[in-house]
Amino acid sequence: MHFRTSLLDVDCAMKHVGLVVTDTQLAEAVVRNYVLEFKVNDKNECTHALAQVGHAAFRFEPNGAFDQVYVKNQKRRLERPLSFGDVIEWDDADVTNKLISRIRRVPPLFETRIYDGRSQVLVSGVVSPSDKFLFWSQYFPRIEIDSASSNDVLPNVSVSAWLNIAVDADRKLCIEFDSFENVECETSIVAAAPWNRNGSKYTTLTIPINDDGLESQIEEPEMSSYDGGWKQELHNYEGICTGGRLIFCKKLPHHSIVVALIKNLKDSVPLDTGVSCEFSAVWNEYEKRFIVTHYKTKGRVLRLAMNGLVRWYCWRRYSRLASLLRVIIVQIKTSVKAVEDYPNVFKSDDFGLIDDPDGVLSLLHLSPYQRSSVVVSLLDSPSLLTRFRFRIVDVQPDKGPKLKRWMEENKVEVQNSKGIVIDASTIYSKEHGSIFFDVPETFRSIISPGKMVTFSAVYKHEDKSFEVSNISLLPNEIPCVERRMLSLPHEKQRLFRVSVKKIRRKELDCLVESEEFGLIDVDSYTYLTNKDIQRTVWVMRSLPDLQQTSRPSRTPFVVVWCGDREPPEKDSQAQNDAEVADRPQSVLEALSAINPENAMDAAMERMGISKTQPHKVECTEEACAPKCPHMEMIMLMIETVPQFLELLEKSDVALYTKVVNKMFM
Repeated sequence: MHFRTSLLDVDCAMKHVGLVVTDTQLAEAVVRNYVLEFKVNDKNECTHALAQVGHAAFRFEPNGAFDQVYVKNQKRRLERPLSFGDVIEWDDADVTNKLISRIRRVPPLFETRIYDGRSQVLVSGVVSPSDKFLFWSQYFPRIEIDSASSNDVLPNVSVSAWLNIAVDADRKLCIEFDSFENVECETSIVAAAPWNRNGSKYTTLTIPINDDGLESQIEEPEMSSYDGGWKQELHNYEGICTGGRLIFCKKLPHHSIVVALIKNLKDSVPLDTGVSCEFSAVWNEYEKRFIVTHYKTKGRVLRLAMNGLVRWYCWRRYSRLASLLRVIIVQIKTSVKAVEDYPNVFKSDDFGLIDDPDGVLSLLHLSPYQRSSVVVSLLDSPSLLTRFRFRIVDVQPDKGPKLKRWMEENKVEVQNSKGIVIDASTIYSKEHGSIFFDVPETFRSIISPGKMVTFSAVYKHEDKSFEVSNISLLPNEIPCVERRMLSLPHEKQRLFRVSVKKIRRKELDCLVESEEFGLIDVDSYTYLTNKDIQRTVWVMRSLPDLQQTSRPSRTPFVVVWCGDREPPEKDSQAQNDAEVADRPQSVLEALSAINPENAMDAAMERMGISKTQPHKVECTEEACAPKCPHMEMIMLMIETVPQFLELLEKSDVALYTKVVNKMFM
């Protein structure tokens, strides 16, 4: 069946078009049907009016015609009742006493159905990134969706939805959201949404989906090398949910694959971390990632690798409120090894290169276990700019206690290392990965940023940091300047000019290397890795910006400018930050955004719970006694605050462990 796609398809001579919203009432003497008339206002937005089809529209007047066959056919055609979902056109001259007296039937605009006694139409639209309860479509621009459905769908992705349309007893039109149906491949409606119309991100040429040469119109991503070559559409691929909406596919290890619409069926396993699935997806040129159009879950994966090293762990608890078993927290755990010569880079047989942004394993290369495998928890953080997809969160019990005991029983130190002074009190050495060495007051007068030095340092257990114990200046110095590169208030960052070269090792060819800083993330300057030639760049220490908790780059330092000349005082990156703040969030940004609000404190205040609720005398460091007021307070908050355990784990690991242990008692 052909569906008209736009009001612009209506002949210019026709002034009115409408959707029939009631079946023909043959018993009614005056009004036979109600019609939802679509009107386009001055802002090129669709508005609605309720029109009425009168009895005369179904009556045939022969007007002197004597051909009985013709008269019979015309009479049969006009008397045919209208049904919900039919579309009609009429002129101003066809309206008598506010009743439509003559109609022309045209191809339908929507797919329709009668579901559970409700008349429904299927429309294509998009959810607003600034108001998750607003669903916009061309014909129905402001539809409110319910809270549960708003959590199932991503904003700025084309989806279809069923709408209930009815006329009540008072002859008032009622239009309401019912449910989402599926994700659609066509993305032009996303660009047409009012919040995207003036955004540079969406001002691209609309290409009909059946045009020849469509593949060549899509910009191939940087990290597009995978089995079978670049594809715009994926069909029946295998993957595993790695948290939230992200799917990891071994055939596309570097690509972000996002489930835009979560539909958990009664007879299937809910999509959750560790659940395997079969999926189909389409490349979204706006968001630069694959959007899942369909998926089918299979079951929870307990082991991925043949060697049994990769496991998906699941902690569960019983929810008294919902009276059902709910998954509270799931972590991905895998075995990693340090990459030779690069102590801040790790590798997993199943997940490839792995970053350690928080320095969880920063001391591993100094320990007796430097060549051993370590089981760690991972966070899935895909990026098309790098091969590093997963990031280390913490160390698991197989090596964690051993490393801690080794640190406590031994003097941890570095001797005669070469490094560079990066600010008035800090030295960095590429020999020690993500470790930054504190310079005490006694040595600060002889150093300055950019100076090359040799130094020794001792690890301070109480501060969990290295302090320089000896330092010697080297004759060479690296040019450096201060520029504001982040949104952090009242802070400028130190930039260093260095020579870099592409790394010949295939697995690390998404990075460059310098003599002073070692491996360096190229960020958006991906062309630096194309040719094996020496280039001059400016780098800075990768620091978490506002609303970030870890450094965004995959290495401790990142390229921010190319060329010999100094970066301008107001770098284009700062301007880009301002533009990003004004535009709606992309899918990936929505996935990666970290809520800075302290949800625990807010919940305690709302519930009137004191932060200093005491423990019982019988409580120990390892476990709380039965009916401990402090633990009962925590358990109450678990029932109330979304993602409470994740927040608690970040703020108080010891208390977090107690809470988890309590769930099994």
